[in-house]
Amino acid sequence: MKKITKITIALLAIFVIGMTISMAFADPVSAAKYKGKKSITVKVKDGKKTIKIKCRYKSGYGGSYHGQKGKYIVDVWKGPKQSPIYNGWNTQAKNLKTHKACNMLGHKKPVTTLKLRYYV
Repeated sequence: MKKITKITIALLAIFVIGMTISMAFADPVSAAKYKGKKSITVKVKDGKKTIKIKCRYKSGYGGSYHGQKGKYIVDVWKGPKQSPIYNGWNTQAKNLKTHKACNMLGHKKPVTTLKLRYYV
């Protein structure tokens, strides 16, 4: 074999081994906590009522904050870094009885105040 072919194969092998090792020790995307907090309080405005819902960190939900109070459900999760649209903290609230919902995106921190609306 020529000398350039040997050098190319060696560089390619080093690159493949380096990528494999770096992926093996990388942190998973779903393990994001907001400043290491175990819970976040979210205010949900539904008409004239304001409900405070405490969302606890659950690793079983893909590493997100989840809270429920009566007929209201709130989910807060960190979006994937690969997506330019959803890169940030997504906060979603739902009213299970009236089917109102709201989804907001916070780029640096989670949105903690939401106003429920009807969606068609």
